[in-house]
Amino acid sequence: MKEEEIIENNFYSDKAIEKIKYSGLPEDKQKLYMDYLMSEDKIMLLAELWEHYGLYPHFMFDVFESFSEEELKDTQFWIKMQIDGYMEYDELLHKINNLSEKQRKKWNNLKLLEAAVIRNLDDKLLPYLQSVHFRVLDEMDIENDKIFMSFDAPIRYEELLDYIEDLRNQELPIISAMRGFWIDYQFCDEYGSHENSICVDFKYQQIMCKESRESIEKILENINQDYMPKEMLRHYYEQIQDIKLNIMQNESEGICQMVEFIESVKIRDVNELRNEILNQEELNEYTQHISKNGVRELKMFLENYDSEHVHDFYYLNESNHLERLDKELALILMDDASSCISFDRVMGYEQTKDYLSDLLPNETEELIKKCQENLWLKKGGIPFEDDDLSEEEYGYHFRRCERRMDLMNAISDVSWAIRDGFVYKNMAFIQQVNGGDEYWTLIHDGDKWIDYESVTFRPSIENDRFYSLVDELKKEGQKAIERERSRKDRNRGERL
Repeated sequence: MKEEEIIENNFYSDKAIEKIKYSGLPEDKQKLYMDYLMSEDKIMLLAELWEHYGLYPHFMFDVFESFSEEELKDTQFWIKMQIDGYMEYDELLHKINNLSEKQRKKWNNLKLLEAAVIRNLDDKLLPYLQSVHFRVLDEMDIENDKIFMSFDAPIRYEELLDYIEDLRNQELPIISAMRGFWIDYQFCDEYGSHENSICVDFKYQQIMCKESRESIEKILENINQDYMPKEMLRHYYEQIQDIKLNIMQNESEGICQMVEFIESVKIRDVNELRNEILNQEELNEYTQHISKNGVRELKMFLENYDSEHVHDFYYLNESNHLERLDKELALILMDDASSCISFDRVMGYEQTKDYLSDLLPNETEELIKKCQENLWLKKGGIPFEDDDLSEEEYGYHFRRCERRMDLMNAISDVSWAIRDGFVYKNMAFIQQVNGGDEYWTLIHDGDKWIDYESVTFRPSIENDRFYSLVDELKKEGQKAIERERSRKDRNRGERL
């Protein structure tokens, strides 16, 4: 940054620049410090250290550039103590080495910046991205932050990560003396402009504040529509429902499956749920971090910790307090994951009808033959219409469903005629009430169909219990098969 630009930005006054010019620092150092918006006080502290640099040649002067103002003042005090004979030279070296190591670790916290960009700026958002601003935060004064770098569209995802890598490689003196970065994202879509931001705190090694999702909710919706294939959406929906079933049946296994799913889905809002879940190793690290803030905060954090907790994962709530990740909470998190994905594109009969297929002729005949055992469905059975032509008008028509969601979509959106039915795997559901919701339920075993239930589906769909109902029907069907086999074995034994 040129001097004129610095003056225009009101960061350095004319008086300050004059003072800096005559600070005793080499011209290349002066330019470097002003280019990277180093504070006037810090420059003057470095100038004073420069005067005594000959006293401590064991250090590259760049070491001091990374120190904060407070650390520079401490360093000056120690040097004076050493000059006056109150401190051994080895002790001085040790103290400066400790500060240098502290700054080196702090510098490594740039990985937080990279992680924040990766988590909060999915590459699918780039078509909507107008600009990105990296603002450096002072140690104590967040309001008076300094603009460090800006990117304007068009921009590549890799360009941002390359920039962070360059920061890490250059080891610029501004970074280690600062508290962190404030990252601003500017988006623009058909709905207008939206801003989003996140703050990365190097000092405490954490994300200081999370961005608002509402501002880019519509953008993400469009992204889902534009970039996620329908087949993937269908797969995700089925997977979520299976995980919810597993959580209810086997809590520990289901929670592990949930975490694995959240980590695998390439959707930013879903991935962020993972940040709220801690495994045992992450819990240990986080507990150590919290403990630095004192016993009171540690006690609050661990208030709900249960040493008998059998699962491998814990939940970090909005207040950064630990909670048990049990069945009820896991189901809520899966509902949250489900709401992050735009499933509207795959819901309803119109979206699912292309995935339905007719049965093979022999399969249809086999099922029709079974229907002749049902008085409501057989030809010449109990009349369901006053019109004598009903037998001719309402024939048998069965469709095979590829997924449970296809069965749900078909049943929920259409009032099917009597004798219309659906086959999912080895189960069949045939409408018994014309235009109603009463399905004769059968399961296939070997070469025959076994009937065992009559079920109403729509209440379960409305109450989000459809998948669990199908699961129960599958279990009941297996019991029906076992009963039928047992009955046949008994009959065979009696004949013998």
